[in-house]
Amino acid sequence: MVTLGCSASLLDAIPIATTLEARSPGSDDSVLGGWYASFLKIRRTELVQCTNAATLLTVYLTAAQADTFLPRLRALVLDVLSIIQVPEPGLEMEARALHDWHVVQGIPRSVGGSMNAFMARSKAAIEEAPGISTLALTTALVDIPWKPLGFRSARELVKEAFERRLTTA
Repeated sequence: MVTLGCSASLLDAIPIATTLEARSPGSDDSVLGGWYASFLKIRRTELVQCTNAATLLTVYLTAAQADTFLPRLRALVLDVLSIIQVPEPGLEMEARALHDWHVVQGIPRSVGGSMNAFMARSKAAIEEAPGISTLALTTALVDIPWKPLGFRSARELVKEAFERRLTTA
Protein backbone atom coordinates (compact mmCIF):
# COMPACT_ATOMS: atom_id res chain seq x y z
CA MET A 1 0.00 0.00 0.00
CA VAL A 2 1.17 3.52 -0.86
CA THR A 3 -0.02 6.82 0.58
CA LEU A 4 -1.16 9.54 -1.81
CA GLY A 5 -1.64 12.99 -0.29
CA CYS A 6 -3.92 15.14 -2.45
CA SER A 7 -4.39 18.90 -2.63
CA ALA A 8 -7.85 20.33 -2.04
CA SER A 9 -7.84 21.61 -5.64
CA LEU A 10 -7.32 18.06 -6.94
CA LEU A 11 -10.07 16.62 -4.77
CA ASP A 12 -12.42 19.37 -6.03
CA ALA A 13 -11.55 18.60 -9.66
CA ILE A 14 -11.48 14.80 -9.34
CA PRO A 15 -13.44 13.54 -6.36
CA ILE A 16 -11.32 10.66 -5.09
CA ALA A 17 -12.41 8.85 -1.93
CA THR A 18 -10.09 9.77 0.94
CA THR A 19 -9.66 8.34 4.39
CA LEU A 20 -9.08 10.05 7.71
CA GLU A 21 -7.11 7.08 9.02
CA ALA A 22 -3.56 8.19 9.73
CA ARG A 23 -0.52 6.22 8.67
CA SER A 24 2.91 6.71 10.10
CA PRO A 25 5.60 8.10 7.80
CA GLY A 26 7.60 5.35 6.17
CA SER A 27 4.81 2.79 6.52
CA ASP A 28 4.36 2.51 2.75
CA ASP A 29 5.17 -0.84 1.16
CA SER A 30 6.68 0.87 -1.88
CA VAL A 31 10.41 1.27 -2.49
CA LEU A 32 9.80 4.95 -3.25
CA GLY A 33 7.30 5.59 -0.46
CA GLY A 34 4.52 8.17 -0.48
CA TRP A 35 3.33 10.43 -3.26
CA TYR A 36 1.58 13.79 -3.39
CA ALA A 37 -0.79 15.04 -6.08
CA SER A 38 -2.10 18.42 -7.14
CA PHE A 39 -4.36 19.76 -9.88
CA LEU A 40 -2.84 22.02 -12.55
CA LYS A 41 -4.44 24.00 -15.32
CA ILE A 42 -1.93 25.22 -17.88
CA ARG A 43 -3.56 27.05 -20.76
CA ARG A 44 -6.47 24.77 -21.56
CA THR A 45 -4.72 21.64 -20.37
CA GLU A 46 -5.90 20.11 -17.09
CA LEU A 47 -3.26 17.91 -15.49
CA VAL A 48 -2.55 16.12 -12.27
CA GLN A 49 1.01 16.51 -11.04
CA CYS A 50 2.15 13.66 -8.79
CA THR A 51 5.44 13.93 -6.92
CA ASN A 52 7.23 11.27 -4.93
CA ALA A 53 8.28 12.67 -1.56
CA ALA A 54 11.63 10.88 -1.28
CA THR A 55 13.03 11.33 -4.79
CA LEU A 56 10.92 14.19 -6.19
CA LEU A 57 10.21 11.97 -9.19
CA THR A 58 7.28 13.82 -10.75
CA VAL A 59 4.77 12.41 -13.21
CA TYR A 60 1.89 14.08 -15.03
CA LEU A 61 -1.49 12.65 -15.95
CA THR A 62 -4.41 14.22 -17.71
CA ALA A 63 -7.18 15.08 -15.28
CA ALA A 64 -9.96 12.55 -15.75
CA GLN A 65 -12.59 10.59 -13.90
CA ALA A 66 -11.85 9.42 -10.39
CA ASP A 67 -12.42 5.77 -11.29
CA THR A 68 -9.46 5.71 -13.71
CA PHE A 69 -7.08 8.07 -11.90
CA LEU A 70 -5.30 5.61 -9.58
CA PRO A 71 -4.87 2.84 -12.19
CA ARG A 72 -3.50 5.42 -14.66
CA LEU A 73 -1.13 6.79 -12.02
CA ARG A 74 0.13 3.28 -11.27
CA ALA A 75 0.67 2.53 -14.97
CA LEU A 76 2.49 5.81 -15.60
CA VAL A 77 4.79 5.41 -12.60
CA LEU A 78 5.70 1.90 -13.74
CA ASP A 79 6.31 3.13 -17.32
CA VAL A 80 8.62 5.87 -16.05
CA LEU A 81 10.48 3.44 -13.77
CA SER A 82 10.98 1.19 -16.78
CA ILE A 83 12.33 4.12 -18.81
CA ILE A 84 14.69 4.95 -15.93
CA GLN A 85 15.82 1.30 -16.22
CA VAL A 86 14.80 0.07 -12.79
CA PRO A 87 15.58 -3.69 -12.77
CA GLU A 88 12.66 -6.07 -13.28
CA PRO A 89 12.58 -7.32 -9.65
CA GLY A 90 12.26 -3.69 -8.54
CA LEU A 91 9.47 -3.04 -11.02
CA GLU A 92 7.63 -6.09 -9.72
CA MET A 93 7.97 -4.94 -6.09
CA GLU A 94 6.72 -1.47 -6.95
CA ALA A 95 3.85 -2.83 -9.05
CA ARG A 96 2.61 -4.88 -6.07
CA ALA A 97 2.82 -1.86 -3.73
CA LEU A 98 1.11 0.50 -6.18
CA HIS A 99 -1.88 -1.79 -6.44
CA ASP A 100 -3.40 -0.35 -3.25
CA TRP A 101 -3.51 3.35 -2.40
CA HIS A 102 -4.20 5.09 0.90
CA VAL A 103 -5.57 8.48 -0.23
CA VAL A 104 -5.52 11.41 2.20
CA GLN A 105 -5.94 15.14 1.89
CA GLY A 106 -2.91 17.37 2.33
CA ILE A 107 0.56 18.14 1.00
CA PRO A 108 3.39 19.14 3.37
CA ARG A 109 5.07 22.48 2.67
CA SER A 110 8.44 20.81 2.07
CA VAL A 111 7.03 18.85 -0.87
CA GLY A 112 4.67 21.62 -1.99
CA GLY A 113 7.56 24.01 -2.65
CA SER A 114 9.27 21.47 -4.89
CA MET A 115 5.98 20.76 -6.65
CA ASN A 116 5.67 24.48 -7.43
CA ALA A 117 9.13 24.46 -9.02
CA PHE A 118 8.14 21.46 -11.15
CA MET A 119 4.91 23.23 -12.10
CA ALA A 120 6.89 26.19 -13.45
CA ARG A 121 9.11 23.84 -15.50
CA SER A 122 6.11 21.89 -16.80
CA LYS A 123 4.34 25.10 -17.81
CA ALA A 124 7.41 26.17 -19.79
CA ALA A 125 7.63 22.75 -21.46
CA ILE A 126 3.94 22.84 -22.45
CA GLU A 127 4.28 26.36 -23.84
CA GLU A 128 7.34 25.30 -25.86
CA ALA A 129 5.64 22.18 -27.19
CA PRO A 130 1.83 22.46 -27.08
CA GLY A 131 0.30 19.00 -27.21
CA ILE A 132 3.28 17.34 -25.50
CA SER A 133 2.27 13.96 -24.07
CA THR A 134 2.20 13.45 -20.33
CA LEU A 135 4.90 10.78 -20.65
CA ALA A 136 7.15 13.13 -22.65
CA LEU A 137 6.53 15.90 -20.10
CA THR A 138 7.42 13.53 -17.27
CA THR A 139 10.61 12.23 -18.87
CA ALA A 140 11.71 15.76 -19.81
CA LEU A 141 12.02 16.60 -16.11
CA VAL A 142 13.50 13.37 -14.72
CA ASP A 143 17.13 14.28 -15.38
CA ILE A 144 17.09 17.88 -14.15
CA PRO A 145 19.30 18.41 -11.08
CA TRP A 146 17.27 20.03 -8.29
CA LYS A 147 18.54 22.05 -5.35
CA PRO A 148 16.36 20.17 -2.78
CA LEU A 149 18.05 16.96 -3.97
CA GLY A 150 21.56 18.34 -3.54
CA PHE A 151 21.65 19.16 -7.26
CA ARG A 152 20.98 15.56 -8.15
CA SER A 153 18.24 14.30 -10.45
CA ALA A 154 15.19 12.25 -9.62
CA ARG A 155 16.54 9.53 -11.93
CA GLU A 156 19.69 9.20 -9.80
CA LEU A 157 17.76 8.98 -6.53
CA VAL A 158 15.22 6.50 -7.89
CA LYS A 159 17.96 4.19 -9.18
CA GLU A 160 19.83 4.40 -5.86
CA ALA A 161 16.66 3.62 -3.88
CA PHE A 162 16.03 0.48 -5.93
CA GLU A 163 19.67 -0.59 -5.81
CA ARG A 164 19.61 -0.31 -1.98
CA ARG A 165 16.37 -2.27 -1.71
CA LEU A 166 17.40 -4.99 -4.14
CA THR A 167 20.80 -5.54 -2.48
CA THR A 168 19.19 -5.90 0.97
CA ALA A 169 16.27 -8.07 -0.21
